[in-house]
Amino acid sequence: MPNNYFGVAVHIVEPVTLATDYVLAALAVILAFRLYEPETKPRQVSRQLWAGSLGSLALAAFLGGSCHGFVQYMPGVLHQICWKGTLYSAGLSDLLMLGAVLFSTVSRSVRRWLIGAGVAKFLIYAVWMLSHDEFRYLVLDYLSTMLLVLLLQIRPGVVERAKSARNIQIAISVSIVAAAVQQSGVDLTPTLNHNTLYHIVEAIAICFFYRAGKYSHDIEG
Repeated sequence: MPNNYFGVAVHIVEPVTLATDYVLAALAVILAFRLYEPETKPRQVSRQLWAGSLGSLALAAFLGGSCHGFVQYMPGVLHQICWKGTLYSAGLSDLLMLGAVLFSTVSRSVRRWLIGAGVAKFLIYAVWMLSHDEFRYLVLDYLSTMLLVLLLQIRPGVVERAKSARNIQIAISVSIVAAAVQQSGVDLTPTLNHNTLYHIVEAIAICFFYRAGKYSHDIEG
């Protein structure tokens, strides 16, 4: 049934999916601002990158929700731009997260090479997505980044018992479950479809990613 706003009938496709996407975006924005501390001395680059990662994720969620909810009102070109923005914003979020972890985990000499490799991977993903729109490619890019992040967190999490590492491990585990739910295509009800369920589970992961950023500290050298 169309919703009526200011006397204008608006038909929102997948309204619950749109709503949960927007809630996800709002949550990520709030947590990103909580991490962003421009006046903190010394400034923690890793924490700022975590804030940027959550901010990019918020943009991806907002654009993705708009694509789902207002597809009938978007010209084809506008919808394509909106969806590409979703895919690229999410990919950028992964890259910034990797950078945050590298600044808090490895030495400067090693970090330089790994950041370069991460940027190269993102550029390959960006070029590939110019001619592809499937969400599964974003999932594959995300999983490859998370695998590297998990490997980098073995020592801090297992040996040093660092709070940041433990929260990253939990967040990635929850986020992988969320991605699996989305890719399964299984709908519990017409309202609770696989996209809506993905957003609900991913919101939990975002909270743990925020905690990871909160306890993150740059390493010297």
